[in-house]
Amino acid sequence: MVKKPGKDTGIFGEWLDDQMNTVYKNLGYSVFYDHGDRVKNPNVVAIKGIFGDTVSNVNRLADIDVLVVNKEGEVVLLIEIEERGMSPKKLIGDIFTILMCNRIAIKIAKKQEYFAVSSKTKLIIAGVVPPGAKRKIETVIKPQLKKFHRSGETLQSNNVKIVYANTIMETLDNLKNEMMTLFQL
Repeated sequence: MVKKPGKDTGIFGEWLDDQMNTVYKNLGYSVFYDHGDRVKNPNVVAIKGIFGDTVSNVNRLADIDVLVVNKEGEVVLLIEIEERGMSPKKLIGDIFTILMCNRIAIKIAKKQEYFAVSSKTKLIIAGVVPPGAKRKIETVIKPQLKKFHRSGETLQSNNVKIVYANTIMETLDNLKNEMMTLFQL
């Protein structure tokens, strides 16, 4: 049986949305996620990372799996999840395409909504990593990412976290633990 792409990502998005809407509703966060039933849940949307003022195919840089915004409409957290083996090249591509975005666009009820990223926005890249890639992530990618600096009110590389494991289920468990820590759930 072939598993539907993004199924586990959708399950994670639903879990996070449920946590924020029930247990932690006082925090005032809204969760949007890709990969789910758009008819049953209006928070299942395409999340587009762009550079510019309005979304178009020319300035769309990234498709992102999970978006968390606060009640002021600020982007608090972006999450990209790779369910299949994530090579170091794919990991770097995910990080830097999202780092280049200045806004996030989603369409709700046929209306584009825009959210600005800032120096407070956090980015988590999560995925399944083959055993050989772990060393490269720890010894090359993470140290180099710390050296990469951007000025201004934009997503900062020191706000990027890489969460990975050998399987998607382990990765998502680690990601849930990360959410508990980040939001002090």
